[in-house]
Amino acid sequence: DATIVAPGNHFMSFFAISALVNVATSLLFGTLVVLSNPRSKSNLLFALTAASVVLWSYSYFLWQISTDAESALYWVHWLMVGSIFVPPLYFHFVLSFLGVIKEHRIALVFGYMQAVFFAIIDWTPYFVRGVAPVPGFEFWPVAGSAFIWFLILWAVYALYPVVLLARRFYTSTGVEHRQILYILAGTVIGYIGGETNHFLWFGIPIPPFGTASVSIYLALVAYAVMKHRL
Repeated sequence: DATIVAPGNHFMSFFAISALVNVATSLLFGTLVVLSNPRSKSNLLFALTAASVVLWSYSYFLWQISTDAESALYWVHWLMVGSIFVPPLYFHFVLSFLGVIKEHRIALVFGYMQAVFFAIIDWTPYFVRGVAPVPGFEFWPVAGSAFIWFLILWAVYALYPVVLLARRFYTSTGVEHRQILYILAGTVIGYIGGETNHFLWFGIPIPPFGTASVSIYLALVAYAVMKHRL
C-alpha cells in the first residue's frame, strides 16, 4: 500500500521519550504516595495503579525502540497487560477514597475478573492479531476480534469513577472538595490521553499524542493524596 510509510525518527523519539517520562513519574509518585501513609489502603491502591502504568510505559518504550516485528509484538502484549489492569485498580482506588466499596463491590469484582480474562487472551490473536506498518510507525498492533469488547469495558471502567467523583464533587466541601477536583481533573486528562492510543489499532490516522498526559494524571492525583492528607 503506497500510503504506508516508514516511521519517522521524530515520531519514534517523541513516543519513546514520553514513555520513559511516564515510567519515571509513575515510580516517583507511586513511591511518594505510599511513603506518605504506608497504612492507607487508598494510598496502596494508587501505588498499584502507578505500578500498572510503569509496566505499560516501560513496555511501550521497548516496543517503540524494537527493530523487528517479533520483539515489537512481545512488548505490545506486555504493555497491554499494564493497560488492562489500570482501570479496575484505579476504580478500586476511587471507591476506597469515597468510602463506597461495599456499595459497588459487584462492579469491582467484575472489573478484576474481566481484567484477568483479557490479560490471558492478550497473548492470543483474538486480542492482538500482530503488528503492521501504519503512517509514522513500523510495528503498530492490529486489533483482534475481542479487542473491541475490551475497549467497551475499558471505557465503562474509565467513566464509572468519573461519574462517582463528579457526584461527590457537587455535594462535598472544604478539603474533600479540593481533593476531588484534582483527582477528577487528573482522571479525565489521563483517560482521554490514553484513549488516543487506540485509534491506530483500527486504522484511524490519529497519532497517540495523548500518551504524555499520563504523567499529568498521576501528578494531579498524587498531589491530592499527599497535599490534602488523604
